[in-house]
Amino acid sequence: MTVTSLTAPGSEPHDLELTPRQVAGLSTADLLVYQSGFQPAVDTAVEQAKPARVVDTASFLTMLSASADGAEEPASGTDQRDPHTWLDPTNMARIAEHVRDALTEARPAEAAGFAANTTKLLA
Repeated sequence: MTVTSLTAPGSEPHDLELTPRQVAGLSTADLLVYQSGFQPAVDTAVEQAKPARVVDTASFLTMLSASADGAEEPASGTDQRDPHTWLDPTNMARIAEHVRDALTEARPAEAAGFAANTTKLLA
């Protein structure tokens, strides 16, 4: 299995621009893991490429708002949402479980390995 990051090492993820080849590659990927609303170029590419399997972390994680004093609280309809969900270990655990399930669906013959690796990560 090959894992590919759309953001090149050392580049600014907030300013991501995708090449036509990267966008086309999404349509043949076994799985795309992303967070909608974080990188507009990826949101657009997902709409265009229509990957077969997608784990959108924004669909199951609670986004937090960053208050003026730096304290985080659940986002309300008017707050600015903090998209840096992966900084919370409990979010990473939930993401890992969703990725495990999606990979198992994509490659059922490798389910035991996905389960074992997820268990190790969560431990």
